[in-house]
Amino acid sequence: MRLEELKKGRWEVLPGPVLRPSANGWDNHSSMTPVVFKNADIGLAMSSRYGMLYIGSGRGSSAWGVGYATSGDLFSWTRHRGNPVLMQADGAGLQLDAPCLVRSQDGYTLICEEKMVSGGAATALRELLPPGTKRVLRQIRRTLGLERPTVVNHASGRYFVSFSSKDIFNWDRQSKKVVFDKGSEGAFDAEGVFSPQVYRFGRDYHLFYGGTDGLKAYTGLAISRSLGSRWNRASIKPVLSPGARGDWDEVNALIVSVMKLEDVYCAFYEGEDNKRRYSIGMAWSEDLLNWTKWEGNPVIMPGRAPYCEHMVCGPRVFAEGNDLFLFFNAHGRDMRGACGMAVFRRDR
Repeated sequence: MRLEELKKGRWEVLPGPVLRPSANGWDNHSSMTPVVFKNADIGLAMSSRYGMLYIGSGRGSSAWGVGYATSGDLFSWTRHRGNPVLMQADGAGLQLDAPCLVRSQDGYTLICEEKMVSGGAATALRELLPPGTKRVLRQIRRTLGLERPTVVNHASGRYFVSFSSKDIFNWDRQSKKVVFDKGSEGAFDAEGVFSPQVYRFGRDYHLFYGGTDGLKAYTGLAISRSLGSRWNRASIKPVLSPGARGDWDEVNALIVSVMKLEDVYCAFYEGEDNKRRYSIGMAWSEDLLNWTKWEGNPVIMPGRAPYCEHMVCGPRVFAEGNDLFLFFNAHGRDMRGACGMAVFRRDR
């Protein structure tokens, strides 16, 4: 596929999520951040054709873990009986988010962002409030100008860690190590990094990540020859920055997914405006360092279905033959997280 063909199509959002929170399991508040792959491509001998790693969390719990699900058609998913496949120890005060799976000669590496969770009475009180009350309080804070952008809140105290596994179902928590942290004072990522995504282009691994200076969020790029080597920032400047005042991405411009087209690299990124609305856009590049945003952005906005009425973010593209599917985080008005999907249509 070439870029012009992608520009001429449209993304059709499914009327319901492909994976929603469970009824009463460990992930009964949110099942989100889908990372989809062919099981055969990563060396798994499974009866189902496709696999997914996702982030799950429970109601009133600060613990976020990683789950696994399978599918035969990308539309209907079944949770693994042994979920979660990775969860931080109870009481550790840590959350895992944005999993990125990389296969290596020795097995598998999982790179996640890890967040140090602050406790206290205020946090405990917020967990007890019903969704409607939380919405009203957010609206009051927004009206008074007291609410910070979502990405800044999410980035506080975040860094990247890695885990190892022989089969992706049993991750060695003792293997955890910090592999990437925030930048130096004054840098665009000095206040935190989030959402790691690793791709191998040529001989090198490329790490796309979000970084914030405390006011806005940008996309950075780091490069390493091997997963065990140090990540070196490709530039002191971000490779993608928020738009101008009033734009749909004026607060946040975070590349989450990159694919190689016939003529260029294409990225799907999340953007946030000054009213905390998240949408999904597209950009392209010839060298992975200089990106051009599409003038037709955003390609997906919140509100196309009730389950994603409030927010669409974290886009991850998946190609199957000539078909393209875009998985994303979906949040309704109650802010519970689900896995949404859009199908690329060539009908215009």
